[in-house]
Amino acid sequence: MSFRFKQFIVEDADCAMKVGTDAVVLGCWTEVSDDMTEILDIGTGSGILTLMMAQRNTNARLTALEIDSAAAQQAQKNFNNSIWRDRITLRNIAFQDYRADRLYDLIICNPPFFTHSLHTPTAQRTTARHDDSLPLSFLIHRASEMLQRDGSLSLILPIDREEEVKKHIEDNQLYINRLCRVRGSKNKPYKRLMINIQREKTAYQEEELVLTENGHRTEQYNDLTEDFYLYRQ
Repeated sequence: MSFRFKQFIVEDADCAMKVGTDAVVLGCWTEVSDDMTEILDIGTGSGILTLMMAQRNTNARLTALEIDSAAAQQAQKNFNNSIWRDRITLRNIAFQDYRADRLYDLIICNPPFFTHSLHTPTAQRTTARHDDSLPLSFLIHRASEMLQRDGSLSLILPIDREEEVKKHIEDNQLYINRLCRVRGSKNKPYKRLMINIQREKTAYQEEELVLTENGHRTEQYNDLTEDFYLYRQ
């Protein structure tokens, strides 16, 4: 299936995890500035987060990691079809096996979510959906070692992992500077947590994002995604 955004197109037919709201809101919410020179996307899948970061930053070199070979090939095609192809490097490799030769200003990840749940019939989808392949504790610890002193790690997680992620952050002597809880509508419970993690303690900001109201995107959601979605809904 093809997803057309304002400045790029994403194909995801060969990816276990399809393009979805989680990646879009994380890519829009994450703080990005043009003084960033190195950005890492862990578990890029179709490549959507890498492409969003390339659109939002006109200078950085972007490295995208993907363990699944079919998804990696799909992402490479998406990168090749973009105007930022010369700034993007794809590595078909597990994060555990990746040996970075540089430090990053930003690491972004929409990680595998599920723990202690039934595995799917296909190995590809199980790897994409279950954190057996990339435990949250390892992700945070290893990513923190790859960050510049003033760098940040940006994640989206199920809301029920909030206390767990906070413990891992504390264990690694890291700090939260932004946290956003996401709900589908104002009367629904929170579903997702977006979190920005840094090595140095800075001012803390807590937010809420409501996605829909009366069957339409909220103005807040429309404003957040203005630079990417083709139209407001």
